[in-house]
Amino acid sequence: MFCYGNADVRQDDQNDEILHFVRFWEDRTGQRPSELIFDSKLTTYGNLNRLNQAGIAFITLRRRSRRMLQEARNTPLSAWRRVELDGVSRKYKTPRVLDTKIALQDYQGPIRQLVITDLGQEEPTFLLTNQLTRSPAKLIGR
Repeated sequence: MFCYGNADVRQDDQNDEILHFVRFWEDRTGQRPSELIFDSKLTTYGNLNRLNQAGIAFITLRRRSRRMLQEARNTPLSAWRRVELDGVSRKYKTPRVLDTKIALQDYQGPIRQLVITDLGQEEPTFLLTNQLTRSPAKLIGR
């Protein structure tokens, strides 16, 4: 098991931090990580594209904009799907999910966006992933 930490990440360097971690992992193990889960502050859409091109599965929180929140609020209830999270010990085990493939600037090909409500937070959670076929419950449970 390897531990990676960088408490000295400067704001102007944080967008590439996930790529620094990939290099760290490759140096220690001789191979790329198979999956990464991280906060969007550590990358850009262009870097997500690099991870995808390298065959690295990822899940990242997406920064919410007012427009994205408004679009989620305006989406009819019939478009949302309730999922049950297995093996989690949290109070909110049946969130509602809006699962779509979207296009992003600087990202080639489709990327999947999950908008999740009923997790005990006031605002929905937005996830981005290149895992196009994994079930929403499995992605959220990660």
